Amino acid sequence: MIRVFSFRPEYFNNNGDQGNLEALAHFTDQEISTVAIDDAEFALFGDGSRAAIREFGDELDSLVPALEKRLQAGLPTLIVGSAYEFFAPKLSGLPILSYGDRVSEFREVRSNDIAVKGYRNSEVIDSDLFLSGHFVATTLFGPVLAKNISLLQHMAQGLGLQVSVSDHQRSWIEKL
Repeated sequence: MIRVFSFRPEYFNNNGDQGNLEALAHFTDQEISTVAIDDAEFALFGDGSRAAIREFGDELDSLVPALEKRLQAGLPTLIVGSAYEFFAPKLSGLPILSYGDRVSEFREVRSNDIAVKGYRNSEVIDSDLFLSGHFVATTLFGPVLAKNISLLQHMAQGLGLQVSVSDHQRSWIEKL
């Protein structure tokens, strides 16, 4: 069983970000148990609308100390899209984000020898993927763990778990 924290999944699930939990559970053959962030083995902050960020900004701010601890320890954490943009200026150790024109495109990015493919729709320049231990922040959104076996394996390793992907699944995933 994987103990997870997912921030307001009903609001922070643009483009299927909560599917990352399903992919993690499926490919590690584990069940998910929802817990408070301090008790979580894995934490997920999905992409939310600007309205959701405004509505829950104070609550997100209250989680900065817990996220700071997770970042410093390199604990399995995935922060996606607008949540990454929200936390970047608040968490020491995350890159300072630069902004330009909005870019909507599929792209492949690398960090610490891990390549990740995904879709981005962001004004962030050159900070599409940040890894520190098993703490990951990315502008690429959606179920990035389901689409990127190496990133999924990296997260599972941080949980002390193995990923089981059949050749058929691997072939299908690589076509995404």
